[in-house]
Amino acid sequence: MTDLSVTPDFSLIDRLADLPYFHTLAPDRLTALAARALRRTCDPGAFVFGQDEPSAGLWIVERGRVKVFRLSADGR
Repeated sequence: MTDLSVTPDFSLIDRLADLPYFHTLAPDRLTALAARALRRTCDPGAFVFGQDEPSAGLWIVERGRVKVFRLSADGR
């Protein structure tokens, strides 16, 4: 994974504000959220995190697709 949060033409606040999930968030809260957020890019087929592992927080897919699955006790 590569951290893209320092890209000069990238405004994390603007990206978050464009998402319907955050439309009702007050500007100061949006700024605080953006200050703690990271933008990442993953290679195709990359493993982000596994079942029963703690997540790093809320993941927002900006472009591409992710496969989400859960294994049964017998591995299926």
